[in-house]
Amino acid sequence: MQDEYRKIRIADLTEDREFQYRASDWRIDDLIPSLKREGQLFPVLVRPVGEKFQLVSGYRRVAGLRQLGEEYVQARILSDLADAEARRIALAENLDRQSLTAWDQVSAAARLRSQGLTNAQIASDLRVTVRTIQRYLRVAEAPDDFRRALARDEITVQQAYEALKRGISLSELVGQGRSVRYLRGLSRKRETKESIRIQRRRGGEIIVNIRFDPGKTDLTRLLAEVKERLTK
Repeated sequence: MQDEYRKIRIADLTEDREFQYRASDWRIDDLIPSLKREGQLFPVLVRPVGEKFQLVSGYRRVAGLRQLGEEYVQARILSDLADAEARRIALAENLDRQSLTAWDQVSAAARLRSQGLTNAQIASDLRVTVRTIQRYLRVAEAPDDFRRALARDEITVQQAYEALKRGISLSELVGQGRSVRYLRGLSRKRETKESIRIQRRRGGEIIVNIRFDPGKTDLTRLLAEVKERLTK
């Protein structure tokens, strides 16, 4: 793979965001003072596409330079860069800079899966386990309120995953501030079936075993059933 460093016109960049993996809103206010004071310190990465250049990484820097009215951007031009390698470079830069939020990673996983990558390939690119990718893909299908809460860092991916798995609403999750451990315990409690064991010693021992769900069983009907069995 050959590359060169030079200034290119910002107007010669394509408008697509194929390698933009920051799904959540991001601001460039913190970058503007640095660009004004020190200029562009690190080149963006691009690859030739016809007579233009496709931006692989450096979206914030380009946005900052545009806002300052700059005409050119320092770029590292990577020739013959395959899609897979461009994707890895873009993800690696964001991960190294820790600029991908939890929701960004969830969105990136879903996007890569839709492009035909396996869970193992996605895990390698995002530097996580396959199990984590499975959670990401489950959370990516969450209702909009969960997605917004994740984007605002109100809940974690793990909390969202456990809540969705157990049918717990976002309001219930956020309102109670429930930990992942609590959510798992709650699930076990909901799945537990209680039992009643009744003994009567006159004329011999009678045992009545009834299993029921404490959250769903009609207790009035249950007691009537117990009485019916005892009178037989």
